[in-house]
Amino acid sequence: MMFEQHANAAILYLFLLSLSLSSLHAVSNEYVIMSQFYTATNGSTWYYATGWLQNEPCGPEPWFGLTCSDPGNTVTSIYFHNNNLEGTLPASLSDLLDLRSLIIADNRKLTGSIPPSYANIADLRQFDLSSNSLTGPIPPALSGIPQLSVFTVADNLLSGTIPNNFSTRTTLSWFIVEKNKLEGPVPNMQLLT
Repeated sequence: MMFEQHANAAILYLFLLSLSLSSLHAVSNEYVIMSQFYTATNGSTWYYATGWLQNEPCGPEPWFGLTCSDPGNTVTSIYFHNNNLEGTLPASLSDLLDLRSLIIADNRKLTGSIPPSYANIADLRQFDLSSNSLTGPIPPALSGIPQLSVFTVADNLLSGTIPNNFSTRTTLSWFIVEKNKLEGPVPNMQLLT
């Protein structure tokens, strides 16, 4: 499976390179990152994929599931609820510098672990990866996202200890981790808000 993902990424890279050379302009970083997301989550089987891989993700009609900023045309929100995503989450989403909301929920064929690099998304406010089939621990570094107000990974197959740093987050108003195989205390929300 890992070889298949690398092969798909290589094919996508060569396609993007040839497209770039043939049209004499480079595709944006946003296009590359979101194309990696499409490939890693088997975008050809999504229920809805309007606009994907056509033009820029934040063009006049943003790709389905994306919200973009007006100035700069950067991805600010990813929203995929029950859209048949299958595969794993790519670490490259952490390179979306203006991302404020990451909601990928109710996609039972979405597996693998939560990339620790998501902690580098400094403007992230909403983090919802609930009701998928994610495994492994909650990366402790996620508790350090400065503006994080919603964190939910409920109803997955996560295991390990709940990072205790979440209990010191004063911006956090929602913290939901139920229906996993996690251990340790859940932060007291009354102390956080």
